[in-house]
Amino acid sequence: AAEGLEKAAKAKDCFIKIETRGSGGAKNVLTDQEIREADCIIVAADAKVPMDRFDGKKVIECQVSDGISKADQLIDRAIAGNAPIYKPGSESSSNTEVSKSGKGIGHQIYTQLMNGVSHMLPFVVGGGILIAIAFLIDGLSIDLNSLPADERAAFGTITPAAALFKQIGGVAFGFMLPVLAGYIAMAIGDRPALAVGFVGGMIAAGGKSGFLGALVAGFAAGYIIVGLKKVCGKLPEAVEKIAPVLLYPVFGILIMGLLMTFAVEPVMGGINTALNAGLSSMSGTSKILLGMIVGGMM
Repeated sequence: AAEGLEKAAKAKDCFIKIETRGSGGAKNVLTDQEIREADCIIVAADAKVPMDRFDGKKVIECQVSDGISKADQLIDRAIAGNAPIYKPGSESSSNTEVSKSGKGIGHQIYTQLMNGVSHMLPFVVGGGILIAIAFLIDGLSIDLNSLPADERAAFGTITPAAALFKQIGGVAFGFMLPVLAGYIAMAIGDRPALAVGFVGGMIAAGGKSGFLGALVAGFAAGYIIVGLKKVCGKLPEAVEKIAPVLLYPVFGILIMGLLMTFAVEPVMGGINTALNAGLSSMSGTSKILLGMIVGGMM
């Protein structure tokens, strides 16, 4: 998308600076002066981008794919000044257009989900590979077939080096579900939702619902905070000011805990357990079908 916009801007003989926000973090970040001097801002992103800095500027918001396939049109719109003035909290014209085409809610959910996944991936990759190295170390050091059946469960932690890698990788891997839920929640309810999402994800990680429960927890946490903001908005100004540091965490975490304990864990835990049991039962007679299903899940 960055390359497409750069080529389109060069063809139109106009200056463009592109800030990227990939898995490596923000690069080539726009300065306050550059934002002030810009004629138009194009935000082509499927992940959460800090938008408050564009207050009062003409802003075109679109999907990241538009930066690839519609770069020329975006540059033409920017040069013509055909863009709404951005105000924090207001819905942009592009979002309105997406909603009218019936893709608004789906794309919004996708963006929120990807905010969780992109923050989760470093923990999964780092922790997962370290755990794999632990199994590799034991695999090179020990003949698995020579181990008694009761000791095979400890494979990956038998030698001291393997145990160290397994411990470090396990700690990193343990953050996976809380981070997923926390950053999905943050994409919906902003920073106050982060703690509520973390708690929901941790409950899912410690219970039976696992990944499915963390997904539900993330979205639930975000909308819990959205609801609390609306309620607290009607309170006296003195009370409203302390809401982010007192009311949102206390009531948000309490509601999340009750929701996870009495609703999400029983339902999603049952589904998760049934899926695992179903796949485990296929390991004997339906190995080929199991392989196809696991491949599809990957």
